Amino acid sequence: MSISMSGVGSGLPVNDWINALVQADTIPLNNYEKEKSELKTAQTTLNTVKSKVTSLRSAVEKITDANLSPAFDLFDKRSVSSSDKTSVAALVNTKAVAQNITVKVENLATSTKAQSLTSVAKNAEGSEKITSLGNGQGTTGTFSFYVDGEKHEFEIEEDDTIDDVIGKINEKTGDTGVSAELTDGKLKLLSANTSNFVLGSSSDTSNFLNITHLATAKIADDDSYSSEYNISSMDTSGKVLSTANLANGITAGTFTIGSATFTINENTILSDLVGEINSNEDAGVVASLDLLNNKLNLTAKDAGQVAINLQDGDDDDATENSNFLTQMGLITEEGDSLSSQTLGKNAKFYLNDSKNPIEATSNVVTGDITGLNGVTLKLKTVTAEDEDPIEIKIEQDTESLTSAVNNLISKVNDVITEVDSTTAFEGDLSGEYSLKSFRNTMKMTMSNRVDSLDEYTTTAQIGISTGEVGLSKTADISKYSLDTEKFLEALAANPDDVKALLIGDSEKGVTGILQQLEEKVESMLDPVNGYFASRDQTYTTMLDDVDQSITKTKERIENQREIYELKFASMDRSISEMQSQSAFSTMYGI
Repeated sequence: MSISMSGVGSGLPVNDWINALVQADTIPLNNYEKEKSELKTAQTTLNTVKSKVTSLRSAVEKITDANLSPAFDLFDKRSVSSSDKTSVAALVNTKAVAQNITVKVENLATSTKAQSLTSVAKNAEGSEKITSLGNGQGTTGTFSFYVDGEKHEFEIEEDDTIDDVIGKINEKTGDTGVSAELTDGKLKLLSANTSNFVLGSSSDTSNFLNITHLATAKIADDDSYSSEYNISSMDTSGKVLSTANLANGITAGTFTIGSATFTINENTILSDLVGEINSNEDAGVVASLDLLNNKLNLTAKDAGQVAINLQDGDDDDATENSNFLTQMGLITEEGDSLSSQTLGKNAKFYLNDSKNPIEATSNVVTGDITGLNGVTLKLKTVTAEDEDPIEIKIEQDTESLTSAVNNLISKVNDVITEVDSTTAFEGDLSGEYSLKSFRNTMKMTMSNRVDSLDEYTTTAQIGISTGEVGLSKTADISKYSLDTEKFLEALAANPDDVKALLIGDSEKGVTGILQQLEEKVESMLDPVNGYFASRDQTYTTMLDDVDQSITKTKERIENQREIYELKFASMDRSISEMQSQSAFSTMYGI
């Protein structure tokens, strides 16, 4: 426990003396703190160098991973270009041969479509409300027509039926010369003067003319205007067996589209059934409800001249078969399922000016059809007769490889720069000779010779060098660079040698330069026995030792302070007593 005192008895600066003595004792502590700071700085710098070497490993592996799988092989990677990608595009893989291809498309593949042969919804009756037409899309408000330039307007009330509106029109026949009737689901307007009869006004607030399909009506032979389509609509939210407003009775059971079987029961909703068809991959179609024409449409997902398999039921047990497809007009009563279908077309195209066309059921044509191994063509538009064929050019993707080599060189230079900086005389790692050795070994490896190759045996021959030859004495030759032109020339002249030089050739027993470099980098980064792991552990141990020394030194200084305080307290009392005795003697003349 520290005692605070200031020479109360003697009046001497005791605390100043104690602090001065303690300050002298803290010199070893300051040395430890300095050592700790230097060790932490060195450890941080070591990790910075490690990160540079780790990045170098990634750059090396980007190229050497070609030995693991063709998917990673930058040397065999291909690029493809099209003279008109909007007409014919192409994809290639490593199996594709460098070549030029011409493509002329005569016709594209189209999908087979099936559509109900007739309207399958019930025709609207006169008692049906206007607001219930079109699945409830009818609106109240006004509609109008003109006779001889004179406008006649009618009001649609909330509860008005078709018969109500017909009545309103016929009530004014004497004035307008126009009468109305509902025949076979179509609203017909007859005018005594059709040449001056115009339907609709910009001020109309009801959609009556649209919902009854009169807005686009054409004059008929009897000088009448009739709804272009039947006034009706399937109720998509209704039940198939009862409330979907279908014209023909549907029975419960199964039906088949493609190779998928579907079941209808008393709870099946029409829109849900369409969704189920679309989500079933085995059906192979996209289904939609045409609410204008009241028909069911099916479009094959795959193109080509192939019929859609349509069958009511999935077996011979008629008691379990639904008549859904027949009643929806996709199969005739006689069992004909092709009458409702418009078969798709096969794609037809010509390769390399051949007179013999190639046909495919899809516009995405793979090599098993064309014979172009590793090449997939995407046909997008037909080539006009007077147009030149589309040119497809396949060549080695030198851009990816060149980019990877440039990145490798950048990472090598980063390591060289970092090591040179940190191991310099005043650097944080000036004593790390293993780092200097790795730096030198790395450069030697990059300059190694692979004698078992035919043409290119050193990296300098393919454009990777420090540029020593021909440079001035003051030039910086510590860094590597890539002569891109020289590299591409070597790739074009002997790609096999370039590949073997860099990443080796197991069949020839060749170990590439980057394989050698990768081995040395991996050794440095080994998480157990590698240099960085070992040195990091050494720094950690040294820091622990210094921390222990700091703790002990602080304890020793604190103990020494207490000793000083006790001694000076005793001294102060003695001086105080002596001063008291002297004062007493003086007072009494002793």
